[in-house]
Amino acid sequence: MGFRFLGQRLSLIKCTREFGMEGYPDIRTVDYWLDGNIAERFPQSRTICSHNKADGFERRLELYLMENFRHAFDMESYVYYTQVMQAEVLAAAYRLWRREWRGKGREYTAGALVWQINDCWPTTSWAIVDYFLRPKPAFFAVARELAPFTVGMARKDVQTKEDKHSDVKFKIEQTLEIWGNNSAHTEKQCTLEVVAFDLHTGAVVEKITRDVTLAANASTEFWKGLVPGQIVRTKLSEVP
Repeated sequence: MGFRFLGQRLSLIKCTREFGMEGYPDIRTVDYWLDGNIAERFPQSRTICSHNKADGFERRLELYLMENFRHAFDMESYVYYTQVMQAEVLAAAYRLWRREWRGKGREYTAGALVWQINDCWPTTSWAIVDYFLRPKPAFFAVARELAPFTVGMARKDVQTKEDKHSDVKFKIEQTLEIWGNNSAHTEKQCTLEVVAFDLHTGAVVEKITRDVTLAANASTEFWKGLVPGQIVRTKLSEVP
């Protein structure tokens, strides 16, 4: 929105987001609240569930886990998978937020407040440090993404229709975008190296090396192109 003051037009922009992802605390913290009750030492137990106060957490946690991991249900594994998921989610969020600090006149995201740091009691929560001040993997993931110099990468499906009036014929290409972040007040010379390899054979499909410059106090877009080794799909059923 905007308003006028002393003949000048001033713009007022406000954009806030609240975001988090739950993760179990350290397994030692879980065992602390179980207090030796081995019969309750499984993810769906009454005691375990009583230490999570998020509304609908059972459905949401399992939905995210099943979509991303082939996970197990023993307590150690379940704790670990939720921690990895939380770490990956927060890392992606901070990486993409930093990308939006694009330089003078394009400071679309100017910062983020870490919510929440730690817990006030032993629980499964959005915190990145548990009640006993034991850091979760997400703590280190966030710290890594807030380092002075970082690099980010995003892969996207781009669908192009042959006829804008019809959905029958189209092609889907996978694109890759790579950028870097620099929080210093001076430029930094770097070497960008991108290696694409086949997950089944380990063979290198393509390798790209180039000199790049990280702009001062900004993110810098390095490269955008097609993901090497991917087919151009013409059906949704085709596997990338």
